[in-house]
Amino acid sequence: WYLGHMFRTGRGVPRDDAMAFTYYSRVADHYDPDEPDQNRLRVTVDAMIRVADYQRTGVASAGIEANPGAAARTFLRLATTYGHPSAQYALGIMNIKGQGIKKNPQQGLKWLIAAARKRHPQSEAYLGELYWSGNLVRKDRTRAVMWYILARQSARQEESPEIYDRTIALMAQVTDDERLEAEARARVWDEQYPADRRATALMEP
Repeated sequence: WYLGHMFRTGRGVPRDDAMAFTYYSRVADHYDPDEPDQNRLRVTVDAMIRVADYQRTGVASAGIEANPGAAARTFLRLATTYGHPSAQYALGIMNIKGQGIKKNPQQGLKWLIAAARKRHPQSEAYLGELYWSGNLVRKDRTRAVMWYILARQSARQEESPEIYDRTIALMAQVTDDERLEAEARARVWDEQYPADRRATALMEP
């Protein structure tokens, strides 16, 4: 699992998606829903998420074939069994795009909201983009900035600099009143669903 992360991120070794996929697959193949060791189960589930994420789009240069149907089945199992936010996020995207499953944008939004309640930064940022563009939802600049404020709180800057940059860019385009309202809405959401960086830390080496 750790070797998979190293090759996926290029941490200490040249980045190699094929090797990352291989190591993640080895761990994922040992999935046991009755595993009593919660840390081991968490690592295995994370490896399954990584494998499914590669399968969702494939990586031609690494010889990884796309298999969105298999990815969707894995994500659905992990989203429903464990409420895994990364699986919920992936299902949100796949439902919106009709990727590996029948297109269902409204169901996709529900999955994104479920992940956002667990303070999944990519889900929060994606919702921000939807509200900024008015795609699938009524355009709402204030709500868009709210979601990006939350995403910035949930993310680590070194891992998701694009979220920080996008938040700054959007805040520069709204009025002071819109910004203040967005900040107030973000505070309300954060009080109800506080960011838990400890949960994120357990998933990353």
